[in-house]
Amino acid sequence: MYESKDKLYGTNDPNKFGNFGFLRQAVLRRKLTANGTFKVLNSESTIGDVLSPDFEYGHNGLHKPFECIQKEGQLIYLPEFWWHAVLNIGDVAAGGLQTSESYTAWMKEIDYLGEIERLLSDKKRRKSHKSVLSDLEKQANHYDMLLVHARLGKFAPFNGVHQFFVGFEYIDLGEYPLAEQYLYEALYMDPSNLEAYLGLAKIYMDSDELWHNYLAERVLRIAYILNHNHPTVRDRLLSIFEDHGEKELYELVQRHEPLPNVVEMTKEALEKQQQFDDGTEMK
Repeated sequence: MYESKDKLYGTNDPNKFGNFGFLRQAVLRRKLTANGTFKVLNSESTIGDVLSPDFEYGHNGLHKPFECIQKEGQLIYLPEFWWHAVLNIGDVAAGGLQTSESYTAWMKEIDYLGEIERLLSDKKRRKSHKSVLSDLEKQANHYDMLLVHARLGKFAPFNGVHQFFVGFEYIDLGEYPLAEQYLYEALYMDPSNLEAYLGLAKIYMDSDELWHNYLAERVLRIAYILNHNHPTVRDRLLSIFEDHGEKELYELVQRHEPLPNVVEMTKEALEKQQQFDDGTEMK
């Protein structure tokens, strides 16, 4: 959610950006700006920048919105599994009908996915007086879930939620490079997906590498732009700033205030800076 005077909106709500309804379609190429590059997001970026066609995620990746205004008596047809959202203008009475030749097969897969999730839940197993699964059994179930997602992907190959859940399955399996790949794909399709940013932050925060620490802070700063009230986003940023001794930044997050820009660095530049800092401390 984000605030606008006396109203609260979700990050997928297009009202803030003047849209009156839109359709989302994924494309298979990265759109760059006129000079062949894209603009980098930073702490001074706005929510509009995160979703803008000129910046670095879904706008110039796999995310391309279409907007339209539906008037009285008009009908909109959406192809199967197209992402869409509706914003009503004034008092509206409308209805929708969902039908799909793939629906039955799709729902069977969803039901099977739910069964696996119940198997993996320690809490539900204890409630049913069943023994908790071993780590090996849990791993096997996670791989089963990946197979289900692979089949679901055939119904909706450009599905941002599908990419997101596959990424999280790979996190649970400890296969971080694959998890990172799928979570970025999810963001190319939907750059407002806070949980995808948090998933990437988890991957990077589990590493002791300087570059990964930098990336963790960076993705969390983008998530903070989208929702500075999100408790997990705030907690993880506070943890990073506390570990780095960044008292001023820590206090800004505590007060829910905007953060100053982080200095954009390459991996090589960051390592050189660290070597210089270490040498200065030794002197």
